[in-house]
Amino acid sequence: MLKLLIIFLIAFLLYRVIRTFYDANKSVREHRKDGKVNEMVQDPYCKVYLPLRDAHRRIIGEKEYFFCSEECGDKFERDMLR
Repeated sequence: MLKLLIIFLIAFLLYRVIRTFYDANKSVREHRKDGKVNEMVQDPYCKVYLPLRDAHRRIIGEKEYFFCSEECGDKFERDMLR
C-alpha cells in the first residue's frame, strides 16, 4: 500500500511539473501573435531598452531609430544636427 501511495505521489508531482512547463510555453506562444512582444530595441539617446511595439519610430537621414519618448527623439535629432 505504501509503495502505491509513493508511486501515486511521484506521478502527481511529475504531472504538475510537466503541466507548469506546458502552461508557461502556451502563454508565451499566445503573446507572440503580433510577433513584436519580445523584440526589444534600444533608444539611442538615453540607452534604455523597450519593446518595439511601445517605441516611437523616427526616420532621420534615411535611417530608422526607435525612442522611448518623443522628447528623447527630439533631443537626439537636435544633437545630430550640431
